[in-house]
Amino acid sequence: MKGPLDGAFSIYSNFNMVNLTLYNPNFDLALGRAMHAWAIIDQSLGEWFEFLTKLPKEKSDLIFYSNKSFEDRLQLVFKLIENENIFNSKILSLLKNRIKIYNERRNYLVHSMPALSINPDNHEFPVDHILYSFKKKRKPLRISDLNESYESFVEVYDVLIGLLTIANNKNMQLEEYTIHIYEKISSLKNLS
Repeated sequence: MKGPLDGAFSIYSNFNMVNLTLYNPNFDLALGRAMHAWAIIDQSLGEWFEFLTKLPKEKSDLIFYSNKSFEDRLQLVFKLIENENIFNSKILSLLKNRIKIYNERRNYLVHSMPALSINPDNHEFPVDHILYSFKKKRKPLRISDLNESYESFVEVYDVLIGLLTIANNKNMQLEEYTIHIYEKISSLKNLS
């Protein structure tokens, strides 16, 4: 039985030896887009922290980003949001849990090895660019998975900014938007 990396090699471990005709800029673009989308999720949590603490941006960022753990920053912001009693706790719990799952995907993107997987059965595309982790037994991620990560991360960002907009605007009809936000959170993909 063949494993997912039979015939695979790291494209970065000895870059000078790699045949550059195998380079696929779409792979790097997809990975970069996903990581950028994750960065704006983290930034939106910082905006939430600034809004909830009412600190000037410089002080807010200094305090918020002094905690290097994303998980701890996430918990901090959601505790502050829950304390405000603006949103239904079911919505907040659902969103927080989805972000935690997406953080696992983000960690896999960051800590996995880019590789080429040779598939001799596919004559049209015999080389597939993948991310693979030797530490965890998970399926390799292909360009389509990276694009899915990007789209899902952007959706979470949209929800976080949408909720922040609602919290900032006391004149909005909260009930009207709550149903919409709940449906949007419920429709987020499960990136396993």
